[in-house]
Amino acid sequence: MRGKWGAACRSHPTPLHTRPWLGCPVFLLAGGCLVRLCRTFSLVWKEAHPFVQPAWRKCLHIHFYFVDRQLGLIHVKVQTWFPFPLQVHVNGHEWLARRLDRHGIAYRKHDNVFVHVSDFDRAQELADGFASVDWVRVLGRYARQVNPLLRDLLAPMQYYWVTAQAEYSTDVLFRSHQTLAELMPRLLNYGTLYFEAHDVLSFLGRKLNGNFQGDVVTDQLDFGQMPKRLPGRRVKHRMNRNWMKLYNKEGVVLRVETVINDPEEFRIRRRVRRHRRWPHGAPLQSGGSPGAHALRGPDERRAHVTRLHQSRAA
Repeated sequence: MRGKWGAACRSHPTPLHTRPWLGCPVFLLAGGCLVRLCRTFSLVWKEAHPFVQPAWRKCLHIHFYFVDRQLGLIHVKVQTWFPFPLQVHVNGHEWLARRLDRHGIAYRKHDNVFVHVSDFDRAQELADGFASVDWVRVLGRYARQVNPLLRDLLAPMQYYWVTAQAEYSTDVLFRSHQTLAELMPRLLNYGTLYFEAHDVLSFLGRKLNGNFQGDVVTDQLDFGQMPKRLPGRRVKHRMNRNWMKLYNKEGVVLRVETVINDPEEFRIRRRVRRHRRWPHGAPLQSGGSPGAHALRGPDERRAHVTRLHQSRAA
């Protein structure tokens, strides 16, 4: 394994040649290695019989930072011990900016927010296409790039992709800083003082009843009182591992952001046969069935569910 992975541990920018299976130029901006805990397997002997069991061990993780013509800056992390899981971090705003460039739509983007777009309707149509991207094909290219075993020992295999964490935001662009600055304290105070537990649960796909066992927390934070943070305030509604935040960006954008770490908290209409019957509702899943479009269906449903519940909060 050392010979396979050793060449990947570089910390200086390294250009990659265009490969036929990549389909577009990719630039490896930087890379690094880190030893940390991982989920892997161990060989255990019991009564003179060996068997394999799951275990937590320390192993080398390799981090890659790519600049992709279509996705922008992305981060790929690969574990060098079996089963070699991958994590890929993609920014939808970077992807959308490149789509706007290709369609000739003028915009101004600061950090992770658009502060001006010449055609909002067309930009929204392009943004809606993010969930329907063939992510299995796109991410599979990077899997073959960072995991050399997929090119020989594991050549017949492919990764099964799921969405471990998803963030969806709705941005409201104001014409002036002053208007948003005057409105922001009222919105924060209202969201903190007047939203009750059943309101927060409805924002995040649940109903308050006697069977609910979990935490519902609302808090307000002033970033100006924290070191190394830009000034600003936000209110956050959390239910277990999912939450919704309201905050301002760049002084002119009001953002409502939903973070989904546990999609099964949301119920959707999905045909799943259980106990010889078809239930009316089933949990939202992290991924789909294995195949060419394992992520497409769940991501589109996740986007639809998020838009629905953000509209309730508004």
